[in-house]
Amino acid sequence: NEAVLQGMAPTHRQRVHNAAGELSLGGSLALLTRTRLLVTTDSGLLHFAAALGVDTVSLWGPGWPGSYAPKTGRHRALRETIYCSPCLYMADEPPCAGDNQCMKRLPVAKVLEAAAELLGIEADRLPQIEEPSLRTDYLPGYVARRSVVPEHLDSAGGRRR
Repeated sequence: NEAVLQGMAPTHRQRVHNAAGELSLGGSLALLTRTRLLVTTDSGLLHFAAALGVDTVSLWGPGWPGSYAPKTGRHRALRETIYCSPCLYMADEPPCAGDNQCMKRLPVAKVLEAAAELLGIEADRLPQIEEPSLRTDYLPGYVARRSVVPEHLDSAGGRRR
């Protein structure tokens, strides 16, 4: 959160407060009642905001919005197609070991466009965003649950005879 705040123009940063970790659940809910739009990941606050009628934009990668995104209200679920997403349902451990390529590849401009649409802001009024570099050491590979043994392997990982 602090990195997002520091990336804002100073004139806007003065009007934003990072309340992460400072509010109780009740305080968070009270804040949501005064919120016009919430941009978040699949979280409890997403679902509380949707239940309170707050417009929401949710960002998805390891999970699948078709199963868990709010179904009612003004909501936009965003994700980028990447071979291992949604890994939450395919692997015991994320194939990226926490590098979160599924989230990193979600363009900031796409998030801004969804937020602007819900807020009624003209798309041509949005700032031009320089997207972060996608350079990574992550190499796509085989995705499988350790708890599921493929038919051609025995429980120790050796080939069946």
